[in-house]
Amino acid sequence: MVLSTSDPLKSAGRWIRKPANMELAWSRQLGLTVSVAAYSIAEDELNRAVLEIEGPGAEIYLSMEHGIHRLHFPRGKDSRIRVEVLPNSSSKDNSRVDIRPIKHRHGEFNMELGCR
Repeated sequence: MVLSTSDPLKSAGRWIRKPANMELAWSRQLGLTVSVAAYSIAEDELNRAVLEIEGPGAEIYLSMEHGIHRLHFPRGKDSRIRVEVLPNSSSKDNSRVDIRPIKHRHGEFNMELGCR
């Protein structure tokens, strides 16, 4: 599942974090295996989060999340994010990606990405 800004010219960083955390909790409640696979920051704001969600019925549960989600602010502009549900596919190259939680750095989701 990829959560990203629907309009690259408008910030939705504060809004992406909320549904990402909601999807993490909801997936765990359903007994699915879930983790933050990656995230990106642009201009000091979260602009994309990638969640890896696996388990029986995951595709059916997640299919209803696909599309544009809107958060209305009474005194400001609405925020919109795009949610894409992508099927899990095996990589055909030999690259390896390691994702490890870290304690010494304060970043989004406390994750460090290392590629070899």
